[in-house]
Amino acid sequence: MFIHFLEDNPVIDGFIVLVLLITVVPAGMVLYRRYHPAPEKEQADAIRQPRESRFLGTQMDIAMLVLGLLRLLVLIGWLRKGF
Repeated sequence: MFIHFLEDNPVIDGFIVLVLLITVVPAGMVLYRRYHPAPEKEQADAIRQPRESRFLGTQMDIAMLVLGLLRLLVLIGWLRKGF
């Protein structure tokens, strides 16, 4: 019964995939990294290097936020127009 519901409503399939991408994939990556450390961490005691910074600057953060919002608006408009 549930499979027939998903066959009749492809939008729900897309939302399920989106939710899985947002929640399950990052959680799986975190768990994988926790239980399988990178070989660089084992060699970190032998070789000390400066830490990398992942901060890209305020302008880049704002640009990423604006592009994400634009993508979301395009997706919402596409869904409204198509269905």
